[in-house]
Amino acid sequence: MLINPLDDAVRLASVPGSPGVYILGCLERNLSAYLQQVRALNLIFALSRDNTVRPDQRVCVIGAGFAGLTAAVAAARRGCQVTVLEQDAEPFLGLRACTSRWLHPHIHEWPRENSMNPSAGLPFLDWQTGTASTVAEQVLSQFRVLAATRGIRLVTGVRVDHFARRADSPWEIGWNNHAPVAFDTVIVATGPGQEKRFEGAHIPGYWTDRPPQTLQSASHEVLVSGNGQSGLCDVLAHTLTAYRADRAAQACLGPETRALQNNLMFIEHVVQGASDENALETLNDAYPTLEVPTGVDAWLHTQVRPDTHVTLNSPTEHWLNPHTDILSRFLASRLFSMGVLHIRVGRLAQVREVAHRFHATFQADANNETVSGATATFDEVLIRHGCVSSLALSFPSLFERYAQMRREKPDHPVIPAWSADFYR
Repeated sequence: MLINPLDDAVRLASVPGSPGVYILGCLERNLSAYLQQVRALNLIFALSRDNTVRPDQRVCVIGAGFAGLTAAVAAARRGCQVTVLEQDAEPFLGLRACTSRWLHPHIHEWPRENSMNPSAGLPFLDWQTGTASTVAEQVLSQFRVLAATRGIRLVTGVRVDHFARRADSPWEIGWNNHAPVAFDTVIVATGPGQEKRFEGAHIPGYWTDRPPQTLQSASHEVLVSGNGQSGLCDVLAHTLTAYRADRAAQACLGPETRALQNNLMFIEHVVQGASDENALETLNDAYPTLEVPTGVDAWLHTQVRPDTHVTLNSPTEHWLNPHTDILSRFLASRLFSMGVLHIRVGRLAQVREVAHRFHATFQADANNETVSGATATFDEVLIRHGCVSSLALSFPSLFERYAQMRREKPDHPVIPAWSADFYR
């Protein structure tokens, strides 16, 4: 059945029992700066098309990330009176300090057409590929200009302490013990949440800035626990020299890789819409049998760091995950086939830091062969087990109703669906 992406934008953002409240980019599986902005643009266009968002309406956006700032500008261009509430002292506080992560607007689409385009190509708050810090600055500098010209109010250091509605009256939002303010529409765009903590050791967060890697005089053993997108990104960043996804993608393009690209897209088509269990089985059966041009593996060999050995910890033997992008999944699978990447199956139960090294204990699941209580030692441990939902932490009643709805309504691909002239 064909899904209208605009109907989908409203359907996946609406909160049962809370008309006028929309959740934007908080529980999505496919998260990137660009996709968060597209979700925001689709939502405001769809709500404007339905006349739900109209000129002179009062709109509150909670969260000043990529989705929140984009939704705020889109609503302001519609003629709304927009207030943005942000809990941190400034927007993008973590990203603006991160110079070691590289963002690209379309690389998650590789090997599809346009995936190498370094420009997001958005009607506003547009950006070019760069470090997290430079991308955040690009977007924020544009937002400041637009906020001044469109009258958008940005309030930082916010703790929302009142969120209620009486009968058919507007929503009332209060913060920092001030009197509540009435809003016709509320968009909650607080992002995926806080990274899960792991007791026993200080583990750097995904956006924690890292110094440039230099060759080690001795072997450096790294454990990456978690086989989602952030886990695979860490695997590639530590295994390959000066890794950048766009450069790796370029090395995997060309006439000799056309059949490979077609096969990767065919596999993707098969797993889309499949259950997680079936998708995991399909990916882990199909990727090892791919016919890969020798030039791709030869290039990878030239990029492998000789001083670093990476182990990926996956909860099950099916470590290739459908909720990762094709490029990261493909590169990690090749490194595994080459014997460069090692897989440790089991649940990471404990990490202890002793004398600047980390002792990791793994607990076996019923269906794998890891010995209960098996321990290994590493020089560095990175734990990427997802996030504790910011929505659940800040607005538990909204989260409960919204999460139940989302469990019953699956994700669909996010594509720009606004009309060409709407945001001009």
